Amino acid sequence: MKYRSWIFVLFVLIFAGCGSRTHRENNDNVRAFPDFKNETIDGKKYSRKEISRGPAVVSFLVSWCLTCGYELVALEEIREEFESKELPVIIFTYEDPGKFDAIKDSLKINIPVIHADSSMFAALEIDAIPTRILLLDGFEVKRIVGAPNHEENAFRATIREKLGLPHES
Repeated sequence: MKYRSWIFVLFVLIFAGCGSRTHRENNDNVRAFPDFKNETIDGKKYSRKEISRGPAVVSFLVSWCLTCGYELVALEEIREEFESKELPVIIFTYEDPGKFDAIKDSLKINIPVIHADSSMFAALEIDAIPTRILLLDGFEVKRIVGAPNHEENAFRATIREKLGLPHES
């Protein structure tokens, strides 16, 4: 009888891990940020490496979108709030990044704008502009689609959590 019990326990232990999935695999919405290498209009080079160590915020915008202006302001607030933690904040666009120069100057935005081709938009299933994504180690954690809204506080709380900061009251 003991022999059968041990066989059963061994069987359970061996197969208990089969089919188990990691946290990233359990969340069907989690996507790895695609590889990219590009530079800003002023020549600063960026790649997936810059947004694959800890948390990072990326946003997909276009210059002619009215709600993207609100998104730019929200992104700058995030950049300033977490500046001491060196949180990367990057804007991606399918347009010429130079189209953002006047907007960035008038709104006093200090965030790099990088050209992204359609394959990046497709890989991340970006089907609306603006789309903001919080990444952790290069994987999507949270997404806001559309103008900054009631989800803004939850987004910032998640950033704080991923940076190991206390929640604001």
